[in-house]
Amino acid sequence: METVAFYSYKGGVGRSLLVANTAQFLALAGRRVAVLDLDLEAPGLHQKLGDRDVLRRTARGSLHGAVDVLLWILEGHGKSCTIKDVAIKIDLPSTSKGSLVLIAAGSAPSHKYWEMLEKLNASLRTPRRHGGLPEAILELQARIADEIRPEFLLVDSRTGITELGGLATSVLADRVVCMTTTAPESIEGTRVVATALRSAPRLASQEPLRIDFLITRVTSTSRHSPELAVVIKELGGDSVSVLPHDSAITNKERVLAGWAPSDVHGSDSDDTRSGKELFTATLTWIAQSFPVLKNDAEAARRRMEAVHDAWRDLTRSSRHVRGGTVSQPSWPVEQLRERVRFGTGAKSRHADIVAYDSPPETSSQAKPLLVIEYVDGEDRDEVAQWWLKETRAPVVAILSRNDQSGSAHHRLYSSRAAYDSSAHHSDRWDLPLPHDFIALSDPTDVSVDSLLDAVRRGYSEYLDRIVTEWVRCSASGLHGGAPWRPEVARKIEDTLASVDDIELACKVLWACSLGPGHRGMWLGDGDDWLDEQVLSELFAPLLWRLPPEASIELMRGHRHFGPPAGLKAVGDLARRLLGLSYDPDATFRIEAQRLLARSGPPADSDEDSGLYAFADMFRRTEITFEIDEEPPPMATPKVEDKRARRRMPASLSRLVSERIASRSLVTTGLLGYYYRETGKVVLYREAIDVCADKLALRARYVGSVALIHETIHALTHLARDLDGRMWQDFSLPDANDPLFQPSRFHEALTQYFTHQHLVRLRDASLLHAFEVMSSRQTASYRAWERLHQLPIEDVRSWFMSVRRGVGLAGQAWQALSDAVSGEEA
Repeated sequence: METVAFYSYKGGVGRSLLVANTAQFLALAGRRVAVLDLDLEAPGLHQKLGDRDVLRRTARGSLHGAVDVLLWILEGHGKSCTIKDVAIKIDLPSTSKGSLVLIAAGSAPSHKYWEMLEKLNASLRTPRRHGGLPEAILELQARIADEIRPEFLLVDSRTGITELGGLATSVLADRVVCMTTTAPESIEGTRVVATALRSAPRLASQEPLRIDFLITRVTSTSRHSPELAVVIKELGGDSVSVLPHDSAITNKERVLAGWAPSDVHGSDSDDTRSGKELFTATLTWIAQSFPVLKNDAEAARRRMEAVHDAWRDLTRSSRHVRGGTVSQPSWPVEQLRERVRFGTGAKSRHADIVAYDSPPETSSQAKPLLVIEYVDGEDRDEVAQWWLKETRAPVVAILSRNDQSGSAHHRLYSSRAAYDSSAHHSDRWDLPLPHDFIALSDPTDVSVDSLLDAVRRGYSEYLDRIVTEWVRCSASGLHGGAPWRPEVARKIEDTLASVDDIELACKVLWACSLGPGHRGMWLGDGDDWLDEQVLSELFAPLLWRLPPEASIELMRGHRHFGPPAGLKAVGDLARRLLGLSYDPDATFRIEAQRLLARSGPPADSDEDSGLYAFADMFRRTEITFEIDEEPPPMATPKVEDKRARRRMPASLSRLVSERIASRSLVTTGLLGYYYRETGKVVLYREAIDVCADKLALRARYVGSVALIHETIHALTHLARDLDGRMWQDFSLPDANDPLFQPSRFHEALTQYFTHQHLVRLRDASLLHAFEVMSSRQTASYRAWERLHQLPIEDVRSWFMSVRRGVGLAGQAWQALSDAVSGEEA
């Protein structure tokens, strides 16, 4: 039996944690290991290696350990007890050939433990015929060797310079691992202790004491510093090792292969790279410091890495694990247990991690929801079937090593899936979180249909994943990429567009926008072309297809993050449909700089106050959006004649009914309006609701048609052509005027482009609403029926001619004139 003592001059170096990790690694590598906790003033190994039953016994004060055995030996009652009476067998995986036994310090921190420790200290102060603490310590070691027969005895020794710490290191140990940080006082104390250990007397049967140094919590900035090199040389050169620092692990004092019950908050560090670095360095140090067969060490490393990564994923939110922007709650540590055995006898199995529906310590009815086991060399499907049958857990995750890459991966199995003679695993690549068991009918099913169903039922947390699936199905190009499945991408768009709930619709648009945290998250590469594709091919169509309340909310919000994605979509509409450029920021920069140039040479200053002095002048060049609860302009005309006012409809409902009945329904001035003085597009909710009711249409579709119609009006006024010119005079007449008549050129043109846009959206409901509304509208609004067969480039050419005042009598112009004239006749 080789006895290895872990010692530190000062606390806070991660000593107990390293002892626990070393013990578990060696046991998983097939070695017989015993662990002795001699840090009697602050014991903690029972919390790191013990299960829930050990903690319950500790709380009751019924856990016996090293303090009890030493006291029994000192008082002459040692023959009445054995080490097996206090040894705790730590459960290991079913296939493990090793063993792990813990001799805890006692029931710390219960009151009974401190009473026993005080009694031990009092006994040591009493002179004894047969020796004191040295003899008791050696007898304790001998009993461990005789009764447990371990290959390694790992001792967690006391911090500082104490009698017990000195005995554990100089008398018991064959080897001492002296741990220290880079703090000067810790280095100096460690060096003094090491010098004393080298000259300490040894038993005749013992070999010379071997001393290894381990510098822990070394930051990345100081790892290659000259100061650290000097420290390593002073301590011993080749016998010195270094472990990097990571607050996510060291501050929580977690066992790397799982968890410590004292860790109630989990690990949520953003620095996953450093955490992985510490993990790898620790396992490498253990494998190199102890005689373990290479294959066994590699197998132990794979298991500990896989379980460690699984624990990290379970206790961290989806924002960190999956790269999304909407976090799902992680598993509460109180609902997780490690090293749980199910079944009896030879047919039992060891679960590495079990997630319950409620804390098992406070609820006797807690049921397992997720069972995780690492499997090496066994048939994973058969193991999964055993777990599903034995535990009836909804989900089983089988961890294993990838034979090709060597990395760990897992298969998910569901009790709700159909099974034949061999189990079927899911294609899901990540471990389910608690929310998945509520929102998904099958937590392992993250297919497009399953995710869309969850979103339809209001679970917006899956929108990021849905957008990712859309990208994967539609991002292919001439140079390859993800598999191209346009029918699936179309299904995603149509399903998202069918959302009626305003709040959920806002979340849909936000998930598809280029808002903070979204850029580059869909495929993880951050390419500009991919961002633009999502904006133009998913976000922009949804902006016009979802309820207008949601679209306007997004176009109005998030201004402090830069130009809203909604305004970018409006610019996309101007470019693709009208052949114009809409960029209010560019307009401001260009025109304001021209004004500054006219005002004289710039002042010698880096301040931008001169440019922004013109900001208010250009506010009206930016289209803004609003939904108004007030009556529309046509319902409140500026009429001075009392007799004329009496002839007006008594209510908005009557006004809309009369307009529909006389086929004189209009959009501008009644359902919506574009205010040319302020650049504002307004929808009138009450008028839209009344119109939808009279025409047996849904209000959301009537509102969307009106929103597109008025936005095109705004673009024909404010957007710029390719040479950068704008035409402020090309605008609508005032709808408050009692003599208001729709402009046949504006409305015919806008209706044509609205219809073209709806055709491109391929939304049957919007097209139907447009056609029903058009059938009840004035002649100018119905002229699109004569124009829609014309090429869009011809209509654009006519539009540019009219906008410039040229009035070319081309084919489009003649067709428009004939269409309007024919309807009016």
